[in-house]
Amino acid sequence: LFFLVIQLILPFRHIFFKGDVDYNGIGQRFSWRMKIMYKESDINYFIYNPMNKEKYEVDVTKMLTPKQYNNLKYFPDLIVPLAKKIKTEAKDKFGIKNAKVTCEYRLAFMGKNEQLFFSPSINLANLSTQKPTNKWLWEQKK
Repeated sequence: LFFLVIQLILPFRHIFFKGDVDYNGIGQRFSWRMKIMYKESDINYFIYNPMNKEKYEVDVTKMLTPKQYNNLKYFPDLIVPLAKKIKTEAKDKFGIKNAKVTCEYRLAFMGKNEQLFFSPSINLANLSTQKPTNKWLWEQKK
């Protein structure tokens, strides 16, 4: 009975999330919401070095497979773990301590105008992976 209840509730959890779940990707996994959707994005990560106040662009396509990069469009909960990985590599490879990792993430959903998905000033490396993603994503502009 417990298993049956979980199987009935889990696919409808999107009802409890703020915003358009097709746009923000929250609650899409294990969901019955199988729709054809199209997202075009421009994703640029940056490392800010607080010591010399310089900003460096990170080419994440060299860190990810094409499938992983594509998943960044559909599953925004992957944005923070990638930022944490970038911060770790900035420290290990380049000696940048306390790096701030930001991202300018522009998303065009279903052929609409491109817009920022979240604030490009957020230090993504300091966000918790346990924090609900939809709290820091901006809602889709109509």
